This record gives sequence, C-alpha cells and structure tokens, in this order.
Amino acid sequence: MSNKKIEQWEVERYWEIFASLANGSTHLDGNQAASVLKNSQLRDDQLERVWDLADVDSDGKLDFEEFCVAMRIIFDLVNGEYPDVPATLPKWLVPSSKAHLITAASALRDPPYQSFPSPPTSPEEDGLKDNFDWYMSPTDKSKYDAIYTANKSRSGYLSFDSLEPLYSSLDVPDTDIRSAWNLVNPNAGEGIGKDAALAFLHILNNRHEGFRIPRSVPPSLRATFEQGKIDYQVDRVRSPAQRWGSARDEDTSTGRKTKFGDTYLSRLGVNKDSGIK
Repeated sequence: MSNKKIEQWEVERYWEIFASLANGSTHLDGNQAASVLKNSQLRDDQLERVWDLADVDSDGKLDFEEFCVAMRIIFDLVNGEYPDVPATLPKWLVPSSKAHLITAASALRDPPYQSFPSPPTSPEEDGLKDNFDWYMSPTDKSKYDAIYTANKSRSGYLSFDSLEPLYSSLDVPDTDIRSAWNLVNPNAGEGIGKDAALAFLHILNNRHEGFRIPRSVPPSLRATFEQGKIDYQVDRVRSPAQRWGSARDEDTSTGRKTKFGDTYLSRLGVNKDSGIK
C-alpha cells in the first residue's frame, strides 16, 4: 500500500497559486491555469493528459482538489518520479469526494494495467448516501448557532481555523471539510458570515452522518451569504487550504458515532441546560 500523500507545505503553496489565478472563483479553466502549467516545461501533449487525469468530474475545469492533483503529477514528472504521464490517476491521488466518479468511469472501460487495484464495483461502496437535504431541524439549527456564536469574530465572521477542534471530533475526511468550506465561501475570503457558517456546519453534520457533500448551494441560499457583507481585516490565518487527510475513526465505546458537535460543544461548556441537545 502506497504511503504517498500530498504534503501540507504543498497544499499551502498550491492554494496560494490557485487563489491568485481563480480571482474569487472556485474553479480554474484552461486559460487561467495555462501559465502555471506551462512553467513546468512539459510538452503540450503531456499537459493535456495531466489535465484530463486531474479533471476527475470532466467538467472542463479544475477545482482546488483537482488543481492539487494536477500540480502533484507535474511535480512528480519534473522530478523523475514518472517516466511519462500515468495512464490512470494513481489511487492515492483520488480526492475522496470524487472517488465515486472514478468508480463509475472505471466501470465503462477495462483497466489498462493489471497492476492497478480493482476499484469498487459500485459507487455505494464508499459508504456515502446521496439526497443531501438542506433543511435544518430546530435542534440542529440551535446547535449550529451555538458553535457559530462561540467562534465568531467581533465583526461577526467565522474563520476556517477557528473550528479546528470541531473538525477533530468529526468522522469527516479533511478534503471533504475543505470542499464544504469552498462551497459556502466561493470568493475564498478569510471568513464567512452567519448564514454561510450555518450552511457549512449543516454540510459537515450531514457528511458526519454519511451523506455525500453536495456539489452546489441553492441560488436562493447562496444569495443570503452576500447580504450585508462588508470588507474587514482579521489576523492572518495560516491559509484557507490547511487540510488534506484521511477520515478519522471517532466511534464511541458503544460502537456508534457521537452526534455532530456534541463533543465540541462539551469542550466549550455548552450543554443541554443551555438549550442545545
């Protein structure tokens, strides 16, 4: 089993590049990424194959996860790790949020090399459920409000790093946490307002319970993220791209996962007496 991974310093650097090219967007098109990719001095046909491998969802653009994949493949090519562009995307480079797409694509073709592990026969084998529901129950909303209130800045904004202790209590891969943040923070700001924060926590809650991260936010909900937004300065955080890792096992002694946010709220001293269940 490969021990390879994208290192933290790489993710930090890739985010700086991605953010500088994206101009607030969540994706890069070919024209936006061309200058950085061509700096590698790889041949055009190689860069085209790198793009095809990294564009896992085949939408003609690269989101941040896919951009990390492209940059790492290029890094390994330049450093002689590969003699040429791999025929298929190495398993260790597949973002967990897009593994089901690789499975579906693999089902349509024969594996080119026997040395590659056989993918699961069904997207359901990743254990995630579809049909994400944006409805927030009163109990869940109260919990989200408590987490937001405990961590917001004086300006009313929530930074990604402020919730680090919460992330460690969840059964959610780091890449999915980043995907959820990108969904509610399309302009790649250092903080998000209350509506976006509640949506972010709701996505994490559902992912913790086994639902796949949604691919988009309803337009009506996204519009609320921008209402009353003002420019502000906060202390510099390390980077919006902090996390790239595997899922954690946070099962209780009874064999069941703790409910979303319960462990975290207990650390904050927020308990049932304050109305959070």
